[in-house]
Amino acid sequence: TITMSLSWKVNGSGFRLASISLTWMTIMMLMLVSVSSSGSPSSTSSTLIQSFTQQLDHYDPTSKQTFQQAYVILTTYQRSRGSPLFVALTGDVSRSISSFDTSPFASLAREYGATVALVEHRYYGISMPYTSLTPSTMKYLTLQQILADTSSFITYVKQSLEVVGPVVTMGYNNNDGDDGSDNMNDSGLSSSLATWMRMKYPFLVSAALAISPQLQYSLESPFWDAVIPSLLGQTCAATLKSTLNSIEQDIFQNPNDLLTYANSIGCPSISSATSFLNILASTITEIVFYSPDGINGNSNGGGGLCGSAGGSSSTLFLFLESYINSSYTSCIDRDIGAFGNKTWIPGTYTRQDMWLQCSQLGNFETASSTVPFRSVRLTSSWFLGICSQLFGYSLVPDTKDQNNNLGGINLFNTGIIFLFNDREPLLLVAPPNGPSSSPVLVYKLGDDSGQNWYEQYQEKITSSLDAFLLSQYGNITLPNPVPCAVVPNEKDCPAVSYDKTLIVLSLVTFSSGAFGVIVTRVFFVFLHYRRQKSIHE
Repeated sequence: TITMSLSWKVNGSGFRLASISLTWMTIMMLMLVSVSSSGSPSSTSSTLIQSFTQQLDHYDPTSKQTFQQAYVILTTYQRSRGSPLFVALTGDVSRSISSFDTSPFASLAREYGATVALVEHRYYGISMPYTSLTPSTMKYLTLQQILADTSSFITYVKQSLEVVGPVVTMGYNNNDGDDGSDNMNDSGLSSSLATWMRMKYPFLVSAALAISPQLQYSLESPFWDAVIPSLLGQTCAATLKSTLNSIEQDIFQNPNDLLTYANSIGCPSISSATSFLNILASTITEIVFYSPDGINGNSNGGGGLCGSAGGSSSTLFLFLESYINSSYTSCIDRDIGAFGNKTWIPGTYTRQDMWLQCSQLGNFETASSTVPFRSVRLTSSWFLGICSQLFGYSLVPDTKDQNNNLGGINLFNTGIIFLFNDREPLLLVAPPNGPSSSPVLVYKLGDDSGQNWYEQYQEKITSSLDAFLLSQYGNITLPNPVPCAVVPNEKDCPAVSYDKTLIVLSLVTFSSGAFGVIVTRVFFVFLHYRRQKSIHE
């Protein structure tokens, strides 16, 4: 509300408002424009990172603590305010934005003429409530708080930009065009969060697109280990397992060799022999499931994982060092046992990831009981010991409670599309597929899908999304809504004429005395109502 001190003149037995010059009127209009845009997200196509004030604890109504949450708004693809709003959940938005335009998500946004909002998770990127990462400060890092953040953010963007189209959440992770900005995204948790947003906030979110989400959690996760031998092939798996067994025996019989081996893969600061075995296992798992070219080599002459395993341990270490150096996950982020630093280090997120895993998620990657590939020393007890070491007290994730609270794989809402790589054991704990009328649609990608998943399933994805959105928003045209925001005109967007009328009416009636002020206020309310009604229609 704008308030001005105005002088009043005695005129006979009453009062009237003194005339306001056109100069003052212009100043008032400029002030109104300034106030209307203050604190709102920029609706340009700029990739400038913005932030807004987010509640620290959504579940304590008496708490006044806040933090600044980072986000980016992209209107490059937007056709109108009635187009869908794509909300991409990501870890470090400053890194994720650099590759978005070339990702499959951008192709989908172009087709729907969508407004895109990338929002950063709390405690990731620059959205840090605290610079110290102790249990007392990290207690606000929970899945429920992240979901509440996203709900608050969606409401904020829709109101600020007057976006009235349906909302689609999506997990923007490493396997789908992201640049591997953080471990949270690498694990597919962003896609899980996108799914849970549709489940927990159906009044805000109309559909979700999730790439390799994990929706059911347990203390141990041995199914990754069980699938590796079949993907490597019998000969390669046996050779690699033999080499790993020799390395394990050596570093426990000759502890001094640990430093030599750690240096061989470019990770000299590895904290313990078991931690070293975990790094070997997790790196090999990453190659097998997400870099299939690295298994048998490639056209550039690389020997691959199987080729290097046939030689000495030094040959295998050389290959793993090359892979680690070319990946986005550094040694310090792979060595979970060493990451005890309680001060936030920009660009590193292992402590945050481990907090979520130790306190809520579990799913510690352990050896398979039937076909153990990784070391049997990597037990849930060892991982829980790491949790205690990192955070100073015993932590055991209540995964049953998480599954009950978030739904597990018993999804009851429609409007969720899942995409999985055929190689992923996550398919073993994925929701069942079904017809278009079922709660979810699951599409399996080929091994070489990579960036081409949208090209593979473009028709299915868009037809499914159309059905989901139309079922909630009625008779709207997708994916080609009226381009009001692109080519505003009074024929397609009658709300445009209301703005012009309001400005002219204000200039005329504001100088016509007290009666003019009353008339202006009445017309203001009327035109605002008509304008909002037109936008929603």
